[in-house]
Amino acid sequence: MSVAEKENYPARSGIVESDAEQHSRCLKWRDKSIKTSSYVLFMLDEMKKLGCEVNVNRHLVCEPCSGRVLGGFDPSRKQIVLCENTIFSGNCMSDVLTHELIHAYDYCRYKVDFDDLKHLACSEIRAANLSGDCFFWKENLARFKFGWKKHQQVRRLWHKFSCCGFFLV
Repeated sequence: MSVAEKENYPARSGIVESDAEQHSRCLKWRDKSIKTSSYVLFMLDEMKKLGCEVNVNRHLVCEPCSGRVLGGFDPSRKQIVLCENTIFSGNCMSDVLTHELIHAYDYCRYKVDFDDLKHLACSEIRAANLSGDCFFWKENLARFKFGWKKHQQVRRLWHKFSCCGFFLV
C-alpha cells in the first residue's frame, strides 16, 4: 500500500473505524444511485458488456477516508471506494460513482496502469470530462468559480491531451 493510499484511505490499514450512521447513509445513497442515476446505470451496463460485471457489495465499498477525497478506484482490489465521511449527498454519490466507474472501465477495457503518470492523467481527464466534473455550471457555481473564459481554457487543454489513445465507445 502506497503512502497516498494510507493517507487517503486510513480504514484500509486499520487506523480509522467506520461510523455506523455514516456507513449506513453511504450504502443507502450508493444503492439509490445504482438504481436511479442514468450515468451510473450506463457505466455499469458498459462494464458488464466488457465482461467486467460489477458486484455491488464486493466492488462498491463504503469506507471512511481522509478529508481530501470523495472516493477512489483501487485496481489491486478491483474496488471503488466511496468515502462515507466526505460524500455529502445522494447527488454527490452519483457523481463520485460515475467518475470512479470511468476509471474502472478504463482499467477493464484498456488495462490502464495507474502507476504510469501518462495513463493516470489521461484517465483523470476522461473521468472528469465524461462524468460531468467539467460541466460549466459545476465549475462556475460549485467548485472553481472562474467563469466562462477559464472554462473554455480548461476545455481547450482537455482537447490538447485527448490524444491519450483511448475513448469511451
